[in-house]
Amino acid sequence: MPASRGKPPVLRYLGAAGAAGLSHALFYLLLAGLAGAFALGHEDPLPSFLFAGCAIGLIAIYHAHWRRVQSQAQLIQELEDLSLATFERAPVGVVHVSPEGLWLRANLRLCEILGYEPEELVGRDFRDITHPDDIQSNSALMAQMAAGEQPWCKIEKRYLRKDGAVIWASLTSTMLYDRGGRPRYTVSVIEDITARRHADQQLHLAGKLFQRSGDGVMITDAQHCILTVNETFTSVTGFTAEDVIGKTPAILESGRHSRDFYRRMMQHLESDGWWQGEIWNKRKDGEIYPEWLAINVVRDAAGAISHYVAVYSDIASVRKSQQRVDYLAGHDELTALANHNLFQDRLSQAIARARRDGQPVAVLYIDLDNFKAVNRRWGREVGDRLLQEVAQRLSSVIREADTIARLDSDEFAVTLCGIETATAGIVCDRVGEALRAGFPIDGHKHSVTASIGVSLFPEDGQDDGALLKAADAALRRAKDRGKDQYQYFAEAGSLG
Repeated sequence: MPASRGKPPVLRYLGAAGAAGLSHALFYLLLAGLAGAFALGHEDPLPSFLFAGCAIGLIAIYHAHWRRVQSQAQLIQELEDLSLATFERAPVGVVHVSPEGLWLRANLRLCEILGYEPEELVGRDFRDITHPDDIQSNSALMAQMAAGEQPWCKIEKRYLRKDGAVIWASLTSTMLYDRGGRPRYTVSVIEDITARRHADQQLHLAGKLFQRSGDGVMITDAQHCILTVNETFTSVTGFTAEDVIGKTPAILESGRHSRDFYRRMMQHLESDGWWQGEIWNKRKDGEIYPEWLAINVVRDAAGAISHYVAVYSDIASVRKSQQRVDYLAGHDELTALANHNLFQDRLSQAIARARRDGQPVAVLYIDLDNFKAVNRRWGREVGDRLLQEVAQRLSSVIREADTIARLDSDEFAVTLCGIETATAGIVCDRVGEALRAGFPIDGHKHSVTASIGVSLFPEDGQDDGALLKAADAALRRAKDRGKDQYQYFAEAGSLG
């Protein structure tokens, strides 16, 4: 038999409790229960012991539950504090909005974005600070979210700041519902994107200008690899973006410039950040053409070259236009003969050479006798064609070294260099004979003759003005004597 069997019951129970490892508080609570049992006269305190044990168990369970509840409450409080701090200190605007559109709570960043104090926003209808053009679409979206048709959304919209300024914002909203499925409020995150929108607009505008520019534009990286070109570049060069992207501008080289030319260009770009000048390039079809090229260097934040922007202006058409202007400044547009200005210039040069070389100069002043009648009867179009035919006939009988000009409607002049008096008469006969042959135009042969006045240098004048005046006077005498003839200027009776 074990030694414990001879012990009193109370000692056995206390020994078992001690062996069970109860805490001191629970052990003494158990001891108090046993003492009470003996005080009540129980021989075997086991029932009281069991009762006390149950009580202790209940107390222990309650104590553990209380500590757990206390921990949960503390955790909930910590989460609430963290949530509040996150709401208030968020780097973006955050707002709670009721299903009716009233602002329930707004954080500090949102107040900064809109320029309001927190108390000025709480209870305010979101429509009050929404741009008028966005109210209808925003209201419809809020209604869809409240109805559960759309649980969340992300849009870009405009707000009205307190100072009246319009700002752009990115709005992301989520509707929260209660356990019954009824909408409680939306949580909206608002980010000010005004600067980004402005940058996007500027970039969009720059893109339009890039594509619609009247000049060709090419952008390369620092290694001269082509990144992009605009539409005008394609229309000017014939190369599409697909043709040139990834290649270098060397694809345009005409072969007219030396390596030294391009080396100096690069040196100027590196030292000054730009270069401009006339350059000959080659189109896709092989045509070589002139253009005005302006290149600018783009540097990164560290000052290193990141890109080159080249602007090409096709000056081939400009040159043709300028050549046309220069040509018309000295030529008659209808007949392509020299005009009055060029004739006087050529005559002055001929007189200067004649003085130097001792050579004579003759001036023929030619007037078509019956041209005005043809013009009136057959119309201006036929008259213009007749003048063109006359110009060609004159060119066929006048040396290339001499100058033929159309001075007025039906008046022409010729400068003959190194021609003696008799030879000038021979040229006049050839002119008359060429014109008398007639001019078939549209199935009808038109006949014109010419009266010609002749003046000679140095006998009849010392400068171009005097020689033209003398030749004109001789022309009038030829007309007075019956037309279709030539007359030399006779100083003795030319003006009398």
